[in-house]
Amino acid sequence: MLERKYPHTEAERAALDRLRSRMNVSRMIVRRRMQLGLTQDEIARRAGTKQSRISEIESLAGNVRFDTLDRLTRAMGLEITLQPRVRYDAEGIAVATPSGGVESLE
Repeated sequence: MLERKYPHTEAERAALDRLRSRMNVSRMIVRRRMQLGLTQDEIARRAGTKQSRISEIESLAGNVRFDTLDRLTRAMGLEITLQPRVRYDAEGIAVATPSGGVESLE
């Protein structure tokens, strides 16, 4: 059987959309921590939290508080920024606007 590469149903697309931001944050935290050559314990100490909390954040388990995320990103030299959410079509491809940019949800 072939493996699907994108969500087919509206429920699957909605579930993926709810997770997209958390997945992006988790991926960036892991990538940055690895670039810095730090263990979860080392970055936890710098951020004033526990190693288990870093593990939860990186594995998408649990719900991180903003102040914890802020301390963690500061400890890694990152900044939290917000941007418009991108709209995706049924195949999970970002929908381009007529000007060639990416259309955001409103």
